[in-house]
Amino acid sequence: MLFDLAVCQEEGDWHNRWSKAGSSWYEKWTKTLDSLNEFSENDRMEILAAASKIRNLNPTREQQEISSRARKTLISIPGHAKYFTNRLEKSKKDLQTGIISYHEYTKAQESLSVLAFLPSPETVSELGKLLNDPVGRDGKTLGGGDVWEGDGWLPVNCQIALSCLESLPIENGPQLIKGDVDIEVFIGVDKWKDWWDEVKTGKRTYRFVGSPIEYGPDGPVPAKELQRRERERQRDAVSGNSSDSNQSATQQPAVESKSKWTAIVAASFAGLLLLVAGWKAFRKSVAAK
Repeated sequence: MLFDLAVCQEEGDWHNRWSKAGSSWYEKWTKTLDSLNEFSENDRMEILAAASKIRNLNPTREQQEISSRARKTLISIPGHAKYFTNRLEKSKKDLQTGIISYHEYTKAQESLSVLAFLPSPETVSELGKLLNDPVGRDGKTLGGGDVWEGDGWLPVNCQIALSCLESLPIENGPQLIKGDVDIEVFIGVDKWKDWWDEVKTGKRTYRFVGSPIEYGPDGPVPAKELQRRERERQRDAVSGNSSDSNQSATQQPAVESKSKWTAIVAASFAGLLLLVAGWKAFRKSVAAK
């Protein structure tokens, strides 16, 4: 099976209908996506998330078609990224009050993997907020235990956000180098935090590869605002007060190519072991730079 449906099945009974929808994989997904309106809101989000996450590195044309359709549909839904971060926040509260176990909490963490496939300003904003999650940076989990569990490493939210941001086609994001990423190193997280802080304060904008649209923290930045920022930059340059850190993304050179280290999201966080394996692969790819 191309997608891990077990996680989504726990959110509803749509998998039973999916399995009966057609004789082939493609027919099942086509019919399921055609009938999205027949499902509950939560099931629709879980269906689209499952269909969005392709695992194999060389997908067929049909697999690409289903995944692309699901991603476009998901991005078009207002609150598509907040749905998954809200789920995480609810799970945090439920864990802290003893309603759910830590294992159940990791399922909400795993569901965040779909954000790596959803290039939208809402996705970037939600991941930017998640970079500030301090839990795990001291080696302790939300429940107070060690992030090390035997030979494994329990997922840390800010590092999940890092891996998703690195996988998004953001053309002018920060460039990570060897030593920025490790299970006990948060330099990469902090570089993205600094980048997002500049976006939030209006010091820079960002864009996705192949698109001319410049985004700020709340979405597209109007042309008049971009022009105003350019005038300010030029004025500062003349007065000798300009600095690289205050330049907007429109004045910074575009990055022609950037390794996105897709190994961590290729596993789609379908299980804790896969997440750990993906994180190790992500670290290796950075170390190799």
